[in-house]
Amino acid sequence: MRRPFAEARGFLRDHIELPGLTWRMLDFAEADGEPIGDFPGTIDLFSDGSLVALPTPGHTPGSISLLARGGAAASPLLMVGDLTYSTRLMEEGKYPGVGQPGPLKQTS
Repeated sequence: MRRPFAEARGFLRDHIELPGLTWRMLDFAEADGEPIGDFPGTIDLFSDGSLVALPTPGHTPGSISLLARGGAAASPLLMVGDLTYSTRLMEEGKYPGVGQPGPLKQTS
């Protein structure tokens, strides 16, 4: 974000550096959160399990996904970016250019 021509690469500083916000870099090499599925290192953002960051670099280095858990009655929600080109492909179980083909695993 601080390198030259950041806006040309999609980093809009005015949308990121907002008054009153403090940012911290996430380092999954030192992640000490609970392992979830195939993710050995996670970062529990609020230390209560409600919002957990998972490393999902894929074809975009540094990408993360967020697992939101709202309690016993709520279903967990995994928020990802750049997962598929269209909802139709996702509904058909087709994820072009992403990882190894196969069924999705469900973890508790």
